[in-house]
Amino acid sequence: MSLFDRSYEKSAQNTYAEIKKSLKSKNNNKHILLVHTGIMNGHKPETLYMIKINEIIENMQNDGYEIIDVKLEIGGTQGLSYETMIIYK
Repeated sequence: MSLFDRSYEKSAQNTYAEIKKSLKSKNNNKHILLVHTGIMNGHKPETLYMIKINEIIENMQNDGYEIIDVKLEIGGTQGLSYETMIIYK
């Protein structure tokens, strides 16, 4: 893993800290989390995306959430963007 990837992983950890505040309590109901990832630089967008989403999913699981499904939409007009919906319990 390059230094850039480690830096992005740290950024993803900070992102999860913010996301965690909005997660619903564990009550056996299904909930969704929508994550927008916009990548406008020349680095490998798939790698950056995977680092961010894997970090979020891993932290959610470590916090006791069950991941039901992950859905992805790719788009963007000004640059590449990923919309990810994580369905969790």
